[in-house]
Amino acid sequence: MTNFSMAISKLEKAKQYENLSDVVLACHYTLAAENNGYTQTFEGVLPLKVDTSNFISFANLTEQNVLDWVNAQMNPAFLQNVKNELEQKFNSTQELQTELVAGPWA
Repeated sequence: MTNFSMAISKLEKAKQYENLSDVVLACHYTLAAENNGYTQTFEGVLPLKVDTSNFISFANLTEQNVLDWVNAQMNPAFLQNVKNELEQKFNSTQELQTELVAGPWA
């Protein structure tokens, strides 16, 4: 079974946007898929729609706030396609999965 998780790696912000300061306009994210101790990742950038009526100042943002925005604004079909591609990577490398290990003398 594959477990998926998403993390926010970077934010793109504008110093001024409309009447607001330090506004996040896009986020860089990593979607990780873990299966039997192996991990595959996909990195992407998502432009964000600014909700001026529910604005959260940059200093008060949490990763969960941004993840909520991403989940609300990302196209579900795109996300499913990415997950499918990550799953296929596991299937295509299943026969030859390697790991970095110390020598038996260490």
